[in-house]
Amino acid sequence: MILVADIIAITLILTGMLLCVAASVGLIRFRDTISRMHASSKPQTLGLILTLSGSLVHVATHASAHTTTSSDLALLTLIILFALGTSPIVSNRVGHEAFKERLVDEDSLARDDSRE
Repeated sequence: MILVADIIAITLILTGMLLCVAASVGLIRFRDTISRMHASSKPQTLGLILTLSGSLVHVATHASAHTTTSSDLALLTLIILFALGTSPIVSNRVGHEAFKERLVDEDSLARDDSRE
């Protein structure tokens, strides 16, 4: 059972790491704000959640039932919830400010909901 949990934890951590690397490459390679915002919010958040979920599985299977283990699991869960709660808000604000400051290449947009 512990071997299966270790394989799941390693898979989650490596998948999260690859998504975080893909997000950082996207931040370097994309040229406009909207593309960079998409690259920083979607895969970065999912990568963080997968990495923390792998850590959560590892801590839950390898630690004994002490107070520190319970607080570690609670802290990892709170970090995941915080990332889920803040990432959409920050991305929305960055996108709004980019449109307001005219930092968006409007010709490359498929649809613009702000036009009348």
